[in-house]
Amino acid sequence: MRDEKTLKQVIVMNDISDGLVISSAMGTYVNSYCAPRERFYECMLSKNINVQHNFTLLCLEWFRTLAITDDIDERNMASHEFANKAADEYRHESLDKRIVSSRGINRYFEFDFRDDEQAAELLERYLRTSNDNEEFMHGMLRVHKTCQQLFSRLCLEWLKRVSELPTRRKHYVVLARKVMKHYTRFPMI
Repeated sequence: MRDEKTLKQVIVMNDISDGLVISSAMGTYVNSYCAPRERFYECMLSKNINVQHNFTLLCLEWFRTLAITDDIDERNMASHEFANKAADEYRHESLDKRIVSSRGINRYFEFDFRDDEQAAELLERYLRTSNDNEEFMHGMLRVHKTCQQLFSRLCLEWLKRVSELPTRRKHYVVLARKVMKHYTRFPMI
């Protein structure tokens, strides 16, 4: 019988503010056989409100990016079609990140890509230390189309949960509610 340590799969990252590295790691995470599970969303919802805001904007930026790419095929078609509808809902919105303290954040990270809590921790560290998401978007467009579809599914499920939050005053909640008008489940690949 295998113990938990032998099942651990780790990606070593020297700079968690590097969007290309993080997008590659997230592609591996969403492509693993067990991720993301409910625990990922619970962990993200327990993060600082500004981290939640910035993660929501990362998801919205992803859909904007996906909407304008012409590099699509049957593996990411459903998320591309959704992105076209959803991005239209917030095309005039400014997606400004909120400043979140990065003091004390170690940029070195050993990421067990089969662990939902670590995935949420990785994203939080990235969102705290990166200046913008441009490199992340470029990197996500380079991952396998199936991983793009799976990351889109992760973002869509996140937006669904955010849209159900009780407050109406938070800008990121309002944006998530706009996008949810087009909510659909993507077909399994």
